[in-house]
Amino acid sequence: MKKNSIFSKAILMALVAGMSFTSCSNDEIEGGSQGNLPKGMPEMSFDIALDNSVVTRGTATTLANFEVENNTFDVWGYYSTDATGTGVTPGALYVGTSNTVGTVIKYDGAKWDYNNAADKKLWPAETGKLNFQAVSPAAYGTIINTPAGAVAKLGMTITVPATVADQKDVVFGHAEKKTYTSNATVVPLAFEHALSQVVFQGKVNSTDLTATVKGVKICNVKSTADVGYLGARVIDNNGTPDDESDDVTTDRRALAVQNIGAAVESYPIGMAGGADVVLTTTTAADLCATNGALIMIPQSGATPWDPTAGNITAANVAGETYLEIECKIMYTESGEYVLGSADAYGKIYVPFTIDWAIGKKYTYLLNFGTGSGGYDESGEELMNYITFSVSAVESWDEIAGAEHTI
Repeated sequence: MKKNSIFSKAILMALVAGMSFTSCSNDEIEGGSQGNLPKGMPEMSFDIALDNSVVTRGTATTLANFEVENNTFDVWGYYSTDATGTGVTPGALYVGTSNTVGTVIKYDGAKWDYNNAADKKLWPAETGKLNFQAVSPAAYGTIINTPAGAVAKLGMTITVPATVADQKDVVFGHAEKKTYTSNATVVPLAFEHALSQVVFQGKVNSTDLTATVKGVKICNVKSTADVGYLGARVIDNNGTPDDESDDVTTDRRALAVQNIGAAVESYPIGMAGGADVVLTTTTAADLCATNGALIMIPQSGATPWDPTAGNITAANVAGETYLEIECKIMYTESGEYVLGSADAYGKIYVPFTIDWAIGKKYTYLLNFGTGSGGYDESGEELMNYITFSVSAVESWDEIAGAEHTI
């Protein structure tokens, strides 16, 4: 995610300006080796800054809801390569139990604090600069953390569950070159989305038709990958490694997705109202409930289903991607059903192209009444009644989406 997509340093400072913290000596810290550090150094504390809103369990949430929904994050701190001072080893782990077991920070209802008092840390001397990385929710997958020198590659191996209620928005945070005087002893972790959010809307294009949607499912989506700070070192616009002041190197890597597995899964959205959304010609209705957005592995390159080459069974064998839309479509005046009946829903299948980037929200509009591209399970075209388009792609900042027809 681009540097300007997160809170600016000024905003980060504003977040923590009103907070006060009590300094304590080494003797007041319970457990945890502080190394050969001077007594009387302040205790290290943490705060968070989020890119726009965060999505948890398929739900777009605010900063306050992140504190409630996620509630914890795991953090690691490594000495910077230019850190100096007594007891300081550049590149060494300072916060965290090991490369794969971080220090758990929990929101206690008023502030972020150590989940375990024994994990509390004092700041090292001013020259002991620290680079921090964090992830939430850490229990969603398996932590992978392979420092190369001081350039940690914090990531997580995850498998996205099929049930939308079990899906999580995985966010990674970072803060570089921090000392006890920067940000008034508080580490302001800037969190970024590592996955993609997918939602659906629907409308009809003509008052001649009445359409009701019961369910939408994306079929044959890659479900497993490594996500996190796994990419190349972040480089700023003037060609030098990125940093707040752009004059020293940093030890942060870009968000990336690696090792996408071959396994695929089908993902039904969480329907608004539980089911049965009646579409209108005036406003695109949200098909996803507030907790029904899909939180998916960022991916591209999958082959969309080709109805001329095989039926849905063949598409599943080949792992080709498509939408399964459970709906009923009726001529308004005559009451004749194009798809389904008064008592039952039918299914229409649509070839689906996936091109999802890290930290983006994709809104797909199903427009019933024009276009072609909807098929039955045998690959036979069904009545040319749906237009399908990407109506919005957002950085979770809206950009134009490409249109497709069904």
